[in-house]
Amino acid sequence: MIEVNMSGTPAEGESSITPEPILSQDSAELSLPSLELPALEEDLLLSLMDGVDASLLPESAAGELASTAEPLTPTANSDWMATVPDGVSLANMSIPGTHESCARVGDWSFGFGKCQDTSITWQLDAGVRFLDIRCRSVGSGPGVFRIHHGDIDQEMMFGDVLMECAEFLREHNQETILMRVSETKSNDATVFKRIFEEYYLTKMGWRYLFHIGTSIPTLGQVRGKIVLMTRDPYMGGLDSGHFDTQDKWNSPSMSEKITAIDDHLNRAVATTPKSKIFLNYTSATNPPGTTPSDFARGLNPYVLARVQSIYNPAKTVGVIAADFIDRTAFMGGGGSYDLASAIIKMNDHSRPKPPPRKRVSLYMKTNGQVGGRPYTGDRDEHFYLCGVGGGLVIIPSGFVRIRSRYDYRSLDVSPGGTVTVQQMANTASQLFFLVPRGDGSFGIQCISTPGRFLYMHQSGSVGTRPETEFQDTSWKFSMQAETIPGFAIQSWYYWGN
Repeated sequence: MIEVNMSGTPAEGESSITPEPILSQDSAELSLPSLELPALEEDLLLSLMDGVDASLLPESAAGELASTAEPLTPTANSDWMATVPDGVSLANMSIPGTHESCARVGDWSFGFGKCQDTSITWQLDAGVRFLDIRCRSVGSGPGVFRIHHGDIDQEMMFGDVLMECAEFLREHNQETILMRVSETKSNDATVFKRIFEEYYLTKMGWRYLFHIGTSIPTLGQVRGKIVLMTRDPYMGGLDSGHFDTQDKWNSPSMSEKITAIDDHLNRAVATTPKSKIFLNYTSATNPPGTTPSDFARGLNPYVLARVQSIYNPAKTVGVIAADFIDRTAFMGGGGSYDLASAIIKMNDHSRPKPPPRKRVSLYMKTNGQVGGRPYTGDRDEHFYLCGVGGGLVIIPSGFVRIRSRYDYRSLDVSPGGTVTVQQMANTASQLFFLVPRGDGSFGIQCISTPGRFLYMHQSGSVGTRPETEFQDTSWKFSMQAETIPGFAIQSWYYWGN
């Protein structure tokens, strides 16, 4: 999503200099290398415009934007771990969770297949930090994971889950997510383990996102990461031996389930410090009469009241994993944060909240220096994207020059791949192609040196290289609120203070 300063006034540290007129450039055509480059799809362009001030866009684009905007999800508990001290073990925390976190489809199962109403992103914004992900291996060759609840296809892929988690952790790097990954309906543990290791961790490059350890970490060791927990089959990370689990799910009566929840809560509160993570599933099903929704309607209000009644800042309850975690009133609807908030309250929140982070942003100084630093809003971080003929590009797409907003200097790539600053010229060395990625970021491909992409390390160094992994070659274009729109060009992954 393009981020815009909607106030109409300069952001902190931002120059208020009046922008120059757009450069008028000879539109002579360049002789460009023949490249197989993907085109930006219309729906991707519209998604990029989500959140942009419609007055800054061409009339046609503004009309489409108005018809495609979606309401924002509340973010009341999106940063709650930021105030929990680094040295606290995950075992000594109180953590909201969901059972069958992706099970939102189940119409043909008479209510027995559906366990949640809300998306992963909604759950994370609500404060949920334990996700229960059930996967089925499908496809030939390397194979992939589809999300299932038993026989019921949940119409999403494991990669979709990872994308939502990665985006959340990029924006909220003081948080961590505990994720239990398990197999369902595949019945081939060897294939399942191979897909996870070879396809997701290695080929798709998701290894960086996970903390895969065999001991319970402290929160400070795993901020910004997914803590992997696996069973059936075990694929690394924490296993069942690291948990004290209550999961009386199969055909209990309501009173039997309440007794099981209470017993586990009482033991969790009484155990200090904890050597295992207490994991208390409040979910159950009892066909043919009582669905997961029926149990949640009775259990969620009860669990909320119990957690509130035993509140003690010196005590913790471990993970409480619920069905329909947003439903906390017996006859009420969804959308409630109450249960998650009550669990979150039972933590040590004595750590001062760190200052807001800033994305590492590209800068181009008047002396020709190019680098990256945490965003300041200064004029050397403001850029225009100009097309082949020099015209202003409103939406990032296609072939572009990257030009300073305040003079006629542009990024230039030498034949050896070195990034320099040169006067704007009608040369291929100053042209780049924006390659859209599935996660919303862009690669910036050099035209004069095919196969090389612009990178920016977290240290601030900038250059080009063949693209072997995405972390330092993934970029975000954040629109400035200016009379003539310009962009900050920022790392998708790297942040600073």
